[in-house]
Amino acid sequence: MIRLANKWDTPKLKELFTDYYQEQFPQYTDVPYKNIEKIMSLIVSGAGVAILDEHDGIIRGAIIALACPNIWDPTRFVLTEILFYVKTEFRGGMTGGRLIKKYTDLGDEWKAAGRVVHYTISHTAKYKIDYSRWGYTEAETTWFQ
Repeated sequence: MIRLANKWDTPKLKELFTDYYQEQFPQYTDVPYKNIEKIMSLIVSGAGVAILDEHDGIIRGAIIALACPNIWDPTRFVLTEILFYVKTEFRGGMTGGRLIKKYTDLGDEWKAAGRVVHYTISHTAKYKIDYSRWGYTEAETTWFQ
């Protein structure tokens, strides 16, 4: 079931965040747990969204995004995806697509309401996802060192 997270989901999101962090950044041994608490407090206050795919009490994946000021025009806000993760055992199914669809619908709602001027989504270099089938246009590639 696709649903929006609430503050009571924080412990489950910490677990998901840990899996994501260890997979994406294996060079770091300390997982910044306090950050997910800060992020969830921002989301609960309305400054972002956390979308979950949950079945039988197990979170299969999530998209987390925050509304951030645009660096070039801080009077405008952008809904910026900061985490898109599907647990390994649920990849190759429909979890990711359902999350993207809900995120896109919410992004459209936020744009229509004037809360943001646009919204972004990304992928890691390891997993090439063609978001154009959901109406996205590729804007840039970020490199990491």
